[in-house]
Amino acid sequence: QPCFCYCDRSVGHTSLHSCFESTHGAHCAACMKEAVYTYQMHKKGKSAAQIREGIILREWEKIDLEKAASIQ
Repeated sequence: QPCFCYCDRSVGHTSLHSCFESTHGAHCAACMKEAVYTYQMHKKGKSAAQIREGIILREWEKIDLEKAASIQ
């Protein structure tokens, strides 16, 4: 999936997955929101293409990380 954090583009991050190959993703709110969004949409049965479209449309910005952290 694409990532729109732009924090680590200069060091070769090319996707949301690559943001989590280091500790960057764990410290970047944009990466975490995109990851939670991806997980939630996957659980709803969305395809990778549908999830990618949502990420591009920046639907991940609506994710409340505090609320997501409290879900068990």
